[in-house]
Amino acid sequence: MDGVNKYFLGSNTNEGFYSLFNELYSPWENWRLYILKGGPGCGKSTLIRRSADTLEQKGYDVERVMCASDPTSYDALICREKMLAIVDGTPPHVFEPMYYGAVEEILNLGECLSSKKLSMKVDEIRELFDANKRSYRKATNYLKAACALDRNSKRIQDGYTDYDKIFKYAINFYKRELGGNIPKGEIKYTFLTAFTNEGEKTFENPWVNDYKIITVDDDIGCISGQLFDCLLSIAEDEGIKVIAGVSPYDTEEIIQVLFPDKKVALVRKGYGVEGKRAIHATRFLLNDGIKDNKNKLAFNKKTSDELVWAAQSHLQEAKKVHDEIEKYYKEAMDYDKLNSITGKFISCIK
Repeated sequence: MDGVNKYFLGSNTNEGFYSLFNELYSPWENWRLYILKGGPGCGKSTLIRRSADTLEQKGYDVERVMCASDPTSYDALICREKMLAIVDGTPPHVFEPMYYGAVEEILNLGECLSSKKLSMKVDEIRELFDANKRSYRKATNYLKAACALDRNSKRIQDGYTDYDKIFKYAINFYKRELGGNIPKGEIKYTFLTAFTNEGEKTFENPWVNDYKIITVDDDIGCISGQLFDCLLSIAEDEGIKVIAGVSPYDTEEIIQVLFPDKKVALVRKGYGVEGKRAIHATRFLLNDGIKDNKNKLAFNKKTSDELVWAAQSHLQEAKKVHDEIEKYYKEAMDYDKLNSITGKFISCIK
């Protein structure tokens, strides 16, 4: 995806797990999507990783979609040259076929599980699954509370923002940086930054070295959000290709915008790489009245940071519980059968 080959299509957010998995493929074009089913520890991530490695060895570009619950694990891969995608279709990113057989196909790795062995541990498994859900629910509640405080700060900043100046700046930015003959494109939404059990996670991607990166220095986010929204509106009107990074803390907010055809990116400060050039939010403030609210803004920031930390601690707890669940499922796996299915699948995509 134009210099972005490792990212997320789902994140733990103020709305719970938020999915952008509809960006995986187009069911109305000649794509082929394989949907993997099965319990924890059934080899779904391993199959996706091996498939990605195989395709890259064959010389194809592969996009690796990682898991927000465990950034070392795979949720999906996309190979646009072959119009091929493979996705873990189990909760929380449940994925079902629209045109089964014609476009999508289900590969059930759960066939390798012994239900008899699992049923012997049913009480322990139920307890662990319930504990896992509780940890995620607590994390979501903390993120929701943090988002409410952040939005309160944005409303304060909103009262002192010169929106006409932001709009004029966006128009001039378009003329200066994005004008000229460019191919028609579309807006693709993704999580370049996700909130995980490791905290904020942004993968290194080739675009960082290829793009002219501009940092938007905005601690609160109201001005950067409005600027990015203006640029997205212009891009949509002009048919410009854009990769838009959704915020993991507030899914209504964009925190990165990449323009691949012009190799230009704007990134809100703190979300990924720092640019050599900066746009300061203060230039769009009407007056110094916002200083009258500095104590409230400081309180919101401090409390929000503490809530985010609490959310991360519950995600870490959820990961520990998930690892315990996987132990039961791995003990019930027929790995000879799994290796046979995986081997046949890899041979197929070769």
